[in-house]
Amino acid sequence: MEFQLNAPLARNGNADTDDVRRVKKALNRLGYYQPYEKVGITDIADAALFEALKTFQKDQGLTPSGAIKPGDDTEQALARESAKTPSGYYIWRTVEDDKVRGAHAALNRTVREWDDSPDPGEDFNCRCWAEPVEENIYPDAIQPVYPEYLLVPALRAKNIANFLKFSTSAIVQKIHSTKIKMEDTLTWPTPPIKGRLKEGLPSRTKPRSRGEKSLYDENGGEWRYSKENQYHNPHWDYKPSTKSKWENIPINNKPPHK
Repeated sequence: MEFQLNAPLARNGNADTDDVRRVKKALNRLGYYQPYEKVGITDIADAALFEALKTFQKDQGLTPSGAIKPGDDTEQALARESAKTPSGYYIWRTVEDDKVRGAHAALNRTVREWDDSPDPGEDFNCRCWAEPVEENIYPDAIQPVYPEYLLVPALRAKNIANFLKFSTSAIVQKIHSTKIKMEDTLTWPTPPIKGRLKEGLPSRTKPRSRGEKSLYDENGGEWRYSKENQYHNPHWDYKPSTKSKWENIPINNKPPHK
């Protein structure tokens, strides 16, 4: 992406609106800036912009002033780094209101590679942005995790006959309920869908605030493992698209509701 400032940009200074958008888009592309999801990328010089700029400067070995001006080291570094095609994946995000372009609304919450075109914010006055996806890219199908295998040493060390008082299913159920971590999708079982799955941030606010993760399929569907509790068996919470309702998908043919 092209990057050249019209005027200095600093906290509490007069900001060129085109420069504000330009810097936000560059920092978002590099993973430093995330806008408030209700407004997206705007021409308002908010506090998050200058904090992101300071972090970028620190990472580049520059003085973390939180300011940038035409021709300075920060502008040159931001131009150089934003011109590169980032590796990996991102989630296309929109503000999800009636002003979003139809083509962009269709891309909302889909997982994309940085090689794909267009990029969020590329079009004139586009408010869309890229939400980072962690570098946890799965092959054709996510590999199942069997934490019950951790019991093998225990089985050897203890009396196997006594241990087998419990059914295999009960052992597995107990382990899954205690070992699965919502912030680590590698501890989850395999969702019942073909194709590649990619880890990303949950669309729901509360799980996201708790540091939890979701899996996204190639069609943009969101998968979340739901642990067993007094009302539910372990199951998948699945949302086929952003406008769809959440569905409960059984695991091991057990009904989601007890």
